[in-house]
Amino acid sequence: AAAATYWLVQRAAVSAKDGVPLVRIEGGVFRMGDDEFFPLRDVYVSPFYIDAVEVTTARYAKFLEANGALAPPDEWERVDLAKNGDLPVIGVSWADSNAYCKWIGRRLPTEAEWERAARDGDQRKYPWGNDEPGPDKAVFARQVEYAYEGGLERAGSLEAGRSADGVYDLEGNASEWVGD
Repeated sequence: AAAATYWLVQRAAVSAKDGVPLVRIEGGVFRMGDDEFFPLRDVYVSPFYIDAVEVTTARYAKFLEANGALAPPDEWERVDLAKNGDLPVIGVSWADSNAYCKWIGRRLPTEAEWERAARDGDQRKYPWGNDEPGPDKAVFARQVEYAYEGGLERAGSLEAGRSADGVYDLEGNASEWVGD
């Protein structure tokens, strides 16, 4: 039991400001790229924490309220927080994503960190492994008029699409920004 407790404490944390679960990703050298779209190369990353789930509309609404001068994302006026509060926020600029991260006391991951979290450092094709995507693993290109009404899944709800480290929605659902 002590070993399991140690592992859980070392592998997971919770953000003090917004209560979101954080996942510790081990550092080291991993092979980045796929030799199809990006060259394969060995890259070193230091250990880091990443949010276990995407930023939701409810979390982003608190940020907008605290920082009233920022323009809301595209179609924000159509967001119903009671109904869409646990969906990932979309239509956010890089600058506003970066500002959100600073406000919450974190930062955007680098591209290398994001890929390490998504691919587990073992050259898997997708966060869940090498099996092709399916509706139980990721949301792709749903044909809907409005993304918040049928185009997205709740952040962290697709268990089969979770990475080996425990990060959800790194593939599909909403696009994500990186720091570099």
